[in-house]
Amino acid sequence: MRYEYYGGLDFGYREAKISIINSDKKVIYKSSNTYKSDFLNPQTWINSFEEIFMDVPEPLKNNLSRLSISGTTGTLLACKPNGHNLGDAFSYDLIISEKIKNIKFLCEEKPFLKIPQNSISKALILIDKYGE
Repeated sequence: MRYEYYGGLDFGYREAKISIINSDKKVIYKSSNTYKSDFLNPQTWINSFEEIFMDVPEPLKNNLSRLSISGTTGTLLACKPNGHNLGDAFSYDLIISEKIKNIKFLCEEKPFLKIPQNSISKALILIDKYGE
């Protein structure tokens, strides 16, 4: 009998977490680890994933059918079309306050777009850093 497991990996602001459920939707494994270096450095995320995934028992890893990955809304990582990052991630709490004025102007008639984490604010950050 083949078992199927499904995992969720979350890169939060301070730690990476993994949860694995079985086909009955019961959590059968969970673990987390605190980042060991700068959170904005994408290599930190890779290192945390490798560390946390190495601790998952082999029978679970071997039968992991799907793995979803999510990250905090507090960061933005710019990448090339091939997936390689252009540099460190941006932290919203450090730079978003300067974008609020532009967002409010651009989105006057669409109040739901005025939140700092929307796609327009992300585009403004990327234009400032990398050009058009």
